[in-house]
Amino acid sequence: MYDLVSDTPASVLKETAREFGRLKMLLFWLHSFEEPFYSSKDFELLVRPTLFKEGRARFVGLMCCLILKK
Repeated sequence: MYDLVSDTPASVLKETAREFGRLKMLLFWLHSFEEPFYSSKDFELLVRPTLFKEGRARFVGLMCCLILKK
């Protein structure tokens, strides 16, 4: 599962700005006001009510990736 999260590390934001430009980062920042995002920890907690045993979040570019394991 992939989603944007509210606590994206500054290093990820800087790398994304370097790769895609400040305009796209400004658009991302504006988008964050209209849609509430999970924190990366809350994103990992989505696994609790499921049959999966473990959920671990990592960043793939600007997106937080939740890796689920049985």
